[in-house]
Amino acid sequence: MPTPTSTDLDSWPFDDDTYALRQRQRDADTAAFATVRADARHLLATADAQSPHLPSASV
Repeated sequence: MPTPTSTDLDSWPFDDDTYALRQRQRDADTAAFATVRADARHLLATADAQSPHLPSASV
């Protein structure tokens, strides 16, 4: 955990190298969702169409 003097109140690091490292980590973590995000509308429409066919006990 960063020390209070190395980050602002929102825990963002003051130091540019640490900020860049955190930004790269965030981008890597969210890249996996890019394909899901592109197909989300289709996935939600499919779920909406299939949900009435589920047994009520499983919902």
